Amino acid sequence: MKICLLTRALPVHQAGGLESHTADLARGLAVRGHAVHIITSAHPEGKKRETRESLIIHHLESTRPGQYTPGFFRQMSRAISRLHAAEQFDIVHSQGFAGLTYRPPELGRPAFVVTIHGTLFSETPLAPAQFALYSLSQKIARLWRYRQRIAISPLYANLLRRAHRIIVDSQFTRQELLRRSPRLEEKIRPVPLGVDEDKHPLIDKHEARERLGLSGLILLTIGRLEEMKGIQVVLQALAQCPSKNFTYLIGGTGTQKRELEAFCAAQQLGNVQFLGAVPHDLLASYYAAADLFVYPELAQPAFGLVAIEAMLQGTPVLASRSGAIPEVVTAEVGFLFERGNAADLAERLQEILQSPELLETKARRAREHVLTNFAFDRMIDRTVEVYTELLAPQ
Repeated sequence: MKICLLTRALPVHQAGGLESHTADLARGLAVRGHAVHIITSAHPEGKKRETRESLIIHHLESTRPGQYTPGFFRQMSRAISRLHAAEQFDIVHSQGFAGLTYRPPELGRPAFVVTIHGTLFSETPLAPAQFALYSLSQKIARLWRYRQRIAISPLYANLLRRAHRIIVDSQFTRQELLRRSPRLEEKIRPVPLGVDEDKHPLIDKHEARERLGLSGLILLTIGRLEEMKGIQVVLQALAQCPSKNFTYLIGGTGTQKRELEAFCAAQQLGNVQFLGAVPHDLLASYYAAADLFVYPELAQPAFGLVAIEAMLQGTPVLASRSGAIPEVVTAEVGFLFERGNAADLAERLQEILQSPELLETKARRAREHVLTNFAFDRMIDRTVEVYTELLAPQ
């Protein structure tokens, strides 16, 4: 097959789940013998085209690297038409909103596939469960902050209507789409994200700790220091937790940093350390060094890739019961608490701290759980099945 993948960004632009997934998907399809083209935003170094065996990457000039802009959507639509005229694609596959303004033919090829990595508002403060908690002034402020997403909601609805198939990576996202538009059911195909074992070698915990200069019981959170990441909930829980015989490491930067640091000072949480931005080449070592990864999302994640990354290093996860997280973090390899509930989190933490054998048992199962349930080859197989279904004679 000839496949054209559309994406706002790749790892060359920025680190992120969508970026890594698109690159992995393209590579997996190319390895299977499919001809794969990627259209994405401008290269940071100005490159127009990159070729890697059966994979060709086209960078849209005069766009902002890794960003959605009106110019990005205009150039994307033109580039698809121009390349299709030359290549005659079988499939055009949009990752997220990249194909927002593309209009596929009603009949014939290319067939149009859209992968939804979370719905328009599920990972923002506008998610219904979170939005309901705000005061009127807070609601107005958040509506204003996300006004661009609200403005494009009609285009988003049209994108879903135009798609011949919609791939979702979790049952949560499937249900969110159906809640708003039951007519989409016949189009939706669940394809859980897959991770490539070769890209995530297991790091020895003792070596990781020696490299990072860490010792004792380590709790870890990696994420942006923003409201929806829920780090403030963890700190509130730590203030309620009688035991302080551990170190809580927080990696990341964001607008909440000063507020979080002030809370720690006021509550005398001397066992909390802010790491700042963690270099990409050290992330896996931090995951491996930790005894427990804490994932306190207030949003409704469409998957939970950061939990996967922690478990790949044999680290169990304590996560909020939110979005698709319970599909990833099961009782076999982790713990769940009620989203945004500091008291429940404190209780769960205390239980874990009093029963270290729980951590050891779940740690032994974590990596195998990921490799069994989120296998890379299975993701590629299921994606190809969606394509094949679309191209089969009617």
